[in-house]
Amino acid sequence: MPLTKDNSRLERRFRDLLNHRTPEIPAETLQAFVAPFFHQRDLYTGVVQRHGSPLYLQALDILRARARRFKAAFQTELPKVA
Repeated sequence: MPLTKDNSRLERRFRDLLNHRTPEIPAETLQAFVAPFFHQRDLYTGVVQRHGSPLYLQALDILRARARRFKAAFQTELPKVA
């Protein structure tokens, strides 16, 4: 596919994003995120014992919320995809 003006602009934006240094997450934020999973560790270890590992569990409400956020983030740049 030949590079068009739009593709060149997207390529530059993606390159800029990849070269951007990700800031560290504050310890309090990370702990708040991890705590619910830690508190449900018996549930997760039980499922792994029954079904083996690797095992991927997904919460449908979280998956849908993240899909909406992903769509909103890229909708202006990729309207046909979003």
